[in-house]
Formats: sequence, C-alpha cells, structure tokens
Amino acid sequence: MTFRPQAVFSTGDQVNDGRVRDEWVIFNEIVLPIRKTSEFYPLLGNHERNADLYFKNFQLPGNERWYSVRKGPILFLMLDSNWLIGPGSNQHAWLEKELLSVPPDVKFVAAVFHHPIISSGPYPDEKNLRKRLLPLLEKYRVDLVFVGHEHVYERSFKDGITHVTTGGGGAPLHLKLRQNPYGRIFASVHHFCVLRTAGQTLEVRVYDTDMSLIDEFWLKSRR
Repeated sequence: MTFRPQAVFSTGDQVNDGRVRDEWVIFNEIVLPIRKTSEFYPLLGNHERNADLYFKNFQLPGNERWYSVRKGPILFLMLDSNWLIGPGSNQHAWLEKELLSVPPDVKFVAAVFHHPIISSGPYPDEKNLRKRLLPLLEKYRVDLVFVGHEHVYERSFKDGITHVTTGGGGAPLHLKLRQNPYGRIFASVHHFCVLRTAGQTLEVRVYDTDMSLIDEFWLKSRR
C-alpha cells in the first residue's frame, strides 16, 4: 500500500534540536521523497527551539509561525502553541478572524498545533490551552484538533471536537500514564494519519509502520 498525498502536515518536532544544522540535513534527507510529490506544511514544536534554521528550512505562508492552508473542503489552521496564543494576543486575534471568515464551501475546519489539550500521556495540557485556546475552538465549532508532543496516537472527543494526538513520527514512544475521560482510543505506536473527503464526510484512517490499520473514524460536516 502506498500513498501520494496532495499535502502532508506535521505537528512539530521535526528534529531533536532545531539549533543543530546536521539534524536538519538528516531531516531533509528523510523527507525528500515526500516533498518531491507532496506539499509539506510543518509547525513549530518545542524541539525546534525557535531556531533560525527552522525558518530558513521552510517557506511557509503568513508569518510562518501561524498560517492557514486550504485543501479542498478542509481548512487547516496551523498554530504555534509555544507562542502567545491566549485572548489578547496577536495569534488569538488572527485565529478568530480566520474562524469568522471561513468560506461557505469549507466543510471541515482543523486546528493543528503542538501541545495537546486532552491527554493520557506525560504532558496533560502543559500550556494551559484548555483555558487559553479551547473556548475559541469550541465557540466556532472547529471539527478537528491535531497535536503532537506526546509520542503516541490518541483520539478523544469533547464538546463536538475530535482531538487527535499524532506524535508517533519516529521518536521513542511514550506510555499511557493517566485516565482520559474523553478518550476513545490510545496506542503507543509509530504511525501516520490519512484524510479523505467525500461530499459531506471526512474519513480519517491511521496506520502503523507495518501498514496495519490502528484506527479509523468518520465525521459529518456541521457547516
């Protein structure tokens, strides 16, 4: 089984230390086949360490810290959860403006950032995003949240939003450390997610490195 996606999105931590040039050389060797055939949209994790090498390695929309990407009926809002993101910040104002002006033919809105809000792993709401960010996402009925930081796959559901932790890109895996009252599935496994749309339906399938299916779910458009 092979995939040739139109676009690939990362939830951050492309390298272990963004200040080390050699790590970016290795990273680019790994992702070169992907970037030859697909658009690639990363965001800042904590391991990039806000380094200039990150910004030199990519040419991204907007201010490159937060930006939006439209792919078919899905609008991806790429955020920087390391930066100021709560009410009163430039990023919060930008995000609300984007959410207020979602085109009518967009069927699904996905917010993508690094730090999880809902977690069974080692970093439960480390950035206090449940207070600083989640109310805005719920107010405007964002459909999906994709995050990383924890090296696991986890799917949760709370107040109309499906939260997906997809941090199993290659680093050593984390374990389940606590009960998550909103959790639907948890797997400590390297993996990737594949999104497809058909009409009013979004299909998400999650595969491990052996191409075994570890999760699948469908969302109906609420727009």
